[in-house]
Amino acid sequence: MKNKIHSFILLTLVILAFSCKKELLVKESSFVKSHIPGKYILDAPKDWWHWGMAPIYDASGKLHVFMSAIPNAGSWSKNSKIVHYKGNSPEGPYTFVDTTFASKTHTYHNPQISQVDDTYILVYLLKSIETDGHWF
Repeated sequence: MKNKIHSFILLTLVILAFSCKKELLVKESSFVKSHIPGKYILDAPKDWWHWGMAPIYDASGKLHVFMSAIPNAGSWSKNSKIVHYKGNSPEGPYTFVDTTFASKTHTYHNPQISQVDDTYILVYLLKSIETDGHWF
């Protein structure tokens, strides 16, 4: 019975895919076409990669960027930490400030930053590395 249901769902999806008219498909907009890739300006250290940049300007006009840093040999759910860079403009150059959050027992991921009055608020995911596939 389970195989029949899967076969029926697959057949339905195939029929839907072939029955779509071309004018109903999503088309590339002129806005998307106008984007030109620029120079990459904030490389991760060797054997690491960055994810989820959260930029904010301070009172003096400096740009601060917080993001997740994950080792190439690791994963966000076990090895992610939050790092902080500072620059004079979006184009850089950027200087590494610090590792804002890192732990051997928890992973820190997807930072977002906002300013409320005179206070900066950094929100992020915090997960124990002991929980496989679970958030708590």
